[in-house]
Amino acid sequence: MFTNTSWKTTSAGILAITGALIGLYFAIKNKTVTPEILTGCISGVLAGIGLLLAKDSDVTGGTRSNNQTVK
Repeated sequence: MFTNTSWKTTSAGILAITGALIGLYFAIKNKTVTPEILTGCISGVLAGIGLLLAKDSDVTGGTRSNNQTVK
């Protein structure tokens, strides 16, 4: 599923989703759920999904030629 992604992008996506869900959990636990908190949680999950599905430009299929190195 994540064959053309970088571990850095994937881990950022997982952290974004995890952070959003932890924030929602504590909001529910403390009974302080507001529309702003829900919007932030939904945005965090969607951003995390976007990062999970993203492909870095230097991963297979990017614009770099094979003989160039990253500095």
